[in-house]
Amino acid sequence: MSGVDPVDLKIVQQLDRNCRDSFAFIGGVVGVPARTVQRRVAKMLRIGFIRSFEVVVDPASLDLGEAVCDIQIAADAKKEEVRNRLLRIPNVTEVISLAGGSFVVYLVYQNSGDLESVLSRVSATAGVADVQYELNPRTGERSSRLSRQSWALIHALNHQGRRESADIAAEVGLSARTVQRNIKWLSDTGAVRFGVDVDLSKAQDLFIYVLVVRLQLGTPKLKILEQVRNSVASVWRELRTVNPHTLILVLYAERTVELERDVETVRLVHGVAGVRILIITGDRRNSQLIDSKFAERAGK
Repeated sequence: MSGVDPVDLKIVQQLDRNCRDSFAFIGGVVGVPARTVQRRVAKMLRIGFIRSFEVVVDPASLDLGEAVCDIQIAADAKKEEVRNRLLRIPNVTEVISLAGGSFVVYLVYQNSGDLESVLSRVSATAGVADVQYELNPRTGERSSRLSRQSWALIHALNHQGRRESADIAAEVGLSARTVQRNIKWLSDTGAVRFGVDVDLSKAQDLFIYVLVVRLQLGTPKLKILEQVRNSVASVWRELRTVNPHTLILVLYAERTVELERDVETVRLVHGVAGVRILIITGDRRNSQLIDSKFAERAGK
């Protein structure tokens, strides 16, 4: 068994909710033994489908805004070269490659001047033909301040979200029990999420695709998400979007007939204005700026 199957995706779903959960707990939810979970996670790490276990922080906690860009690539440009150029821009945190010669790019910025500068660099990148972007609306409220101790824990868990409390304790100078209690507080209060970073292009034994769901004005986003999840079992995860009238969902199918059926089901959900299918061919990340912010707040 070398590829990724629906059971693997169910395991990753649980890891993305909290990657620090025990394999026994995850196995109980998925319906397989803990040893099966352990074996499958090891396989997904080996083939590169799971890249790392992450501590996910709202950019606002780092005093950063977030934008999502739709980027069209020039017809004569080499896709991989353009992607690598974009990833060299520190503010660019992720580049998702789509079939047909386009990217979805996530970027962060400190203020309007910084945003303008970053967008200028993105637009001027050789091979980029067009850039459309949306901003994550800010409420004007600052996120709750985390202590340096909390940031030290976040820094210690960065890209290593399943580290043992005793191992972290030795690094941050706290008892293992205090580390465990503080990590639970960070999770329970929603200050962070312990998730998983995956490379969707590595799921070669499944047809994994993205469905961009456009909502009718005034339709509650969470209500539609719940209805779609209840109607379509193959909805696997939700990608970040800053548009309140758009859902970006990742689904899987073993045959094209399943894809067609599920897309039509989503299309008929009350409140859905339209859907668009996208095929992911690659997903690369750049954590340079976020990593430096974590280290700065941890006093490293």
